Amino acid sequence: MPNRPFHARNLPCPVPGCDKLFKNQSGLTQHRNRKHAQFHIERAQARSHLRSSSQSSGASAASGGVDFVPQDDPGAPPLIHPPAPNRRDRIVIHPFLDGTPCDAQGNYLPPGSLPPPREYGSKTDYSPYANHLDFHLADLLYRRVQMSGGEIDELMQNWAARNPAQSPPFNDHDDLYGTIDATELDTIPWQSFEVRYNGTITEGSTTPWKQKAHTVYFRNPRAVLQSQLGNPDFAKEMDFAAKLVYAKDGSREYQDFMSGNWAWRQSDMIANDQRTHGATFVPIILGSDKTTVSVATGQNDFYPLYLSNGLVYNSVRRAHRNAVTLIGFLAIPKTDRENEDSSEFRTFRRNLFHGSLCQILESLREGMSTPEVVRFADGHYRRVVYGLGPYIADYPEQVLLAGVVQGWCARCTASNKDLDGDEDNAGRRSQKLTEAILDAFTPKEMWSSYGVIHDVKPFTWSFPRADIHELLSPDLLHQLIKGTFKDHLVTWVEEYLEAVHGSAKAKKIMADIDRRIAAVPAFPGLRRFPEGRGFKQWTGDDSKALMKVYMPAIEGHVPSKMICAFSAFLDFCYLVRRNIIDQATLVQIRDSLTRYHQERRVFEDIGVVPNKFCLPRQHSLSHYAHLIQEFGAPNGLCSSITESKHIKAVKEPWRRSSRFQALEQMLTINERLDKLAAARVDFKARGMSVAAIPDPAVVEATDEDENDDLAGIDDREIEGEVKLAIMPVRHLPRNPYNLAPRVNVPTLPALLRRFLYAQNNPDFDGILADVPLDLCPDAPKKVRVFPSATATFYAPSDQSGLSGHLRERIRASPSWRRGAARHDCVFVEGNDALGFRGLMAARVQLFISFKYRRIDYACAVVNWFSTIGDQPCPDMGMWMVEPDLDARRRRVLDVIHIDSILRGAHLVPIFGKKFIPRTLLDLYTRDVMFYDDDNDDTYSPPRGTSKSPYFESQHKHIAFHEERARKKAAKAKVSPSPTPRPSRTLHGAKGGLGIRGMFTEGGALHSQTDSQTHIDVLCATYASNPSPSPASSLLQCAGMRDQAETVLDHPACQERKSSVLPVFPEITEPKLTLQGEEDGLGTQPELRQDTDLGREPETQFDECFDSVTDTNHRLQFRVNDLIERLAMVGDLRDHAEQERDKAMGECNRLKRKWEELEQQKEELMERLEKQRHKWEAERDAVAQERDGFKHQLYEAWHECSMQKRRANIMAESLNDAAQNASDLAKMLSDAANSK
Repeated sequence: MPNRPFHARNLPCPVPGCDKLFKNQSGLTQHRNRKHAQFHIERAQARSHLRSSSQSSGASAASGGVDFVPQDDPGAPPLIHPPAPNRRDRIVIHPFLDGTPCDAQGNYLPPGSLPPPREYGSKTDYSPYANHLDFHLADLLYRRVQMSGGEIDELMQNWAARNPAQSPPFNDHDDLYGTIDATELDTIPWQSFEVRYNGTITEGSTTPWKQKAHTVYFRNPRAVLQSQLGNPDFAKEMDFAAKLVYAKDGSREYQDFMSGNWAWRQSDMIANDQRTHGATFVPIILGSDKTTVSVATGQNDFYPLYLSNGLVYNSVRRAHRNAVTLIGFLAIPKTDRENEDSSEFRTFRRNLFHGSLCQILESLREGMSTPEVVRFADGHYRRVVYGLGPYIADYPEQVLLAGVVQGWCARCTASNKDLDGDEDNAGRRSQKLTEAILDAFTPKEMWSSYGVIHDVKPFTWSFPRADIHELLSPDLLHQLIKGTFKDHLVTWVEEYLEAVHGSAKAKKIMADIDRRIAAVPAFPGLRRFPEGRGFKQWTGDDSKALMKVYMPAIEGHVPSKMICAFSAFLDFCYLVRRNIIDQATLVQIRDSLTRYHQERRVFEDIGVVPNKFCLPRQHSLSHYAHLIQEFGAPNGLCSSITESKHIKAVKEPWRRSSRFQALEQMLTINERLDKLAAARVDFKARGMSVAAIPDPAVVEATDEDENDDLAGIDDREIEGEVKLAIMPVRHLPRNPYNLAPRVNVPTLPALLRRFLYAQNNPDFDGILADVPLDLCPDAPKKVRVFPSATATFYAPSDQSGLSGHLRERIRASPSWRRGAARHDCVFVEGNDALGFRGLMAARVQLFISFKYRRIDYACAVVNWFSTIGDQPCPDMGMWMVEPDLDARRRRVLDVIHIDSILRGAHLVPIFGKKFIPRTLLDLYTRDVMFYDDDNDDTYSPPRGTSKSPYFESQHKHIAFHEERARKKAAKAKVSPSPTPRPSRTLHGAKGGLGIRGMFTEGGALHSQTDSQTHIDVLCATYASNPSPSPASSLLQCAGMRDQAETVLDHPACQERKSSVLPVFPEITEPKLTLQGEEDGLGTQPELRQDTDLGREPETQFDECFDSVTDTNHRLQFRVNDLIERLAMVGDLRDHAEQERDKAMGECNRLKRKWEELEQQKEELMERLEKQRHKWEAERDAVAQERDGFKHQLYEAWHECSMQKRRANIMAESLNDAAQNASDLAKMLSDAANSK
């Protein structure tokens, strides 16, 4: 069979910055339309008038008819997403260290001067590669595929064998490696030094760690910083000076690192030296974290050290780019078990760490006080002053850095016995405080009273303007996500379940929680847990995904106080993970942390946490508000940045090594990867990476399986957009009348006609459902159906692009991955209110497009949901919603323009207290929880809850819930159900709203219900039971003995009442039955025929009569005994009821007392809260006024300095003039004398 012709990707994308290549013009056009389209949106009317008047009024009362709680109110629920980027009103640059451009000699340039051109080589010079094809092949084999040396040799041999007349690009793997090593683009070589123990070694000592030399590998950090600052990729993504960012309303905003207070204070201190004026302050951001590359035996742990700078934006630092560089591998001293716990070895280990950092950073010391000239990414030269900045580390690393005892806070002096309870007496740690403690106390007192280790001096003591206690950065990954959430809250829930329910039942409950997690519907960017959370190897991304679904999964199995604790913590977590944090957000952060500290006491009350929450990682949350003001948004300094670098810089190079003395091999691999990256940047800067490919031998690989359900967008001009998929669904009719039954929307033509009527009559404000179809335009002749749409919106988060935009895919597919249908839910724009109050929830049934009067319409067929009540659920903070139903209790369908869709909405069921079936899959969750059958009115219209939306691409979810209505006895049909259905009770209800519980086989009830409803269902079950059973037995099974007569008089029982024995039968003549039959009392008297013909019939009759009489007496005795026992039971029951009434009365009294105390407590807390808000507002006002005065002082100081300088110049000019006048006078005098 002949091979198909090969078509090379030789058409480059003409858009600057895009290096994609395509086989033909069609692919290029589709790429440009999809990735580089011009975005322009005109928002259409969101919701048509299809719903009935009663429904419309109810919806407006539930959603749009309530006043929105202002978001500066700390008690208000968070916004659905942060506000869209607005143009800043004012950005104040530091007046002295303002990053003024200069020339290569350090002379400042006039404003507006262009940067000097870079000296690039020829656009055809790919040295050391022969051409760009060889470079692409080297990058593919070494970086992307990571092919081994033997496989490279085999590939080159096959290449040469296919075309003997032409040599392969590389002879073998040595030739490939040599070509990469020959790259000369500011590569920074690796260096090393050795550290030995220099203390006293006793004669004959064999301690191994004292004899061993510990090698530290590093690269020159000064050269690394210069390479980062000059990287052309960062030209438009870095600051050149400390700045204060103010929004339009005048509030301060914190985003990138240079917008924090710390960078401004450092610039103030540096500006005391007038030689530094006009320079750029470059903060040095360090990070280290010990990592293990394998669980096998041997030396498999490494200690990498990373370096970044504070000028680049946070989004650049988080991205997988070269803004974070590996600069060293620290030594890990080891010893035998005999010496590993000795104080001498621990002291050496700490000093080795700090001494190594001092030696590695030594090349930067001079530049921390004397400016040096560095070329930046924008091409300009600037004078720079370095300074040690934040250090990214988890808690064990922070303890090592700060030289404090494990269990103490590295930033403040709070007691390790009550970290969060001692905040009033705790002050901030500092180098001066530590020095004073060293001078005043003994080592034992320092250890026990202040948590200070006396024999360790942090490395920052050796550098100017550096204090390690100020430089410890917040750590979202280990302090919030892995620490507080996974290791603490999730673990506490499991311990609570086991303590309350026992081990066996706790496992059943946790298994149900796992099933609930697995049943969460799919959503773009949400990781699924098909087996729940029952796996051992957890990553940070796993914990982030679990945070989004865990709270709805545990509701019903844990007390509401725990749900409130989770809700408060998640509010705090998603607030601090925002990209932009303003002063209002800081107030919300403090408020959510206060609520969390109050609500988490439930774990202490039940005994799960017995040590007063003395947890350093949770205590660190109290410093976040201050650290945000110091360093900007915390996501730019999270340890997840260094964790992600471990993969490329440590773990993958280790796997590619021979595993024997692997560290030097890993250094070589990292150096080659850096050279490939440097060559790629250089070629791209010269415009060479997108050149056409003349030879089709090598094709650049592409990732065809990339999941595009969620992606970041880097275009800063986008405000928002929703676009249909590129390709419509095939094999569907285009005519709407033929299409309607195929897509299961019979009313599609009518919906389209009324939609067009609303478009033609924009001033129409009535109900479209009442408009006769005769007045509506004809339905379009051709309608196309699309499987999905993409929504682009502003949502700054870890997943967003550099501009803070996200693109997610909304699906309406009849079969998702060859399984059940998937119909995603969306948020539709409503009124102008902020948050969920300005939005509406809907579920997309179809995405369609059609043309009418030469206008293309892109629309969606949706089901609407309306809010229940005007406030979220008080426990979970979620909004409750319900589907809109028409008069026939069917869901309302509507056609809307897709421009009115904002983004996707994640709907998660609230499962209640009942266990869900094991067979429930995530694809069926929405349909099961929204059960609605026109032929069965057993269940009421579906109802639900929706979560007040949150921040990282909407990450506390909207949850749905259903209530079960009361049945009518005449229409009730109870049938066996092999699989229990989930309870559909209204969220927060405690009974009295119909039947709570589930039907099992035989129609029996397993939960307490409303009394009359119970009787109705019981009678319906009894009347429909095909086999008669005694009424007494039936009533006793139901626990309704005292309502026997009520049940027997019910209409449903009248037809069969005659066949039922009375509850208390009277003593009657015994009934004789045939052998094998049973009477109502369970005896089996026999009527036998005597076989002796000699006996008289009278005798036989007398004997039989005596036997029957004797049986009758025995039966009467048994019945009397049963009557006496029943009387005793009745007395006991009456006594129990009396005791119960007494207990209920006491309970009601205590309950009323408790409610009074709760009301008093709430009033007191409200007063305290108002006073606190008042104090905080006054404090913020004072702080803002102080900042304004400070800025005015800076400006006045600067103006005074300039006036002083001008005055000095004028004085010098006057002195020169006076001197000249004196000289002239002297000359005139001499001339006069000479005459």
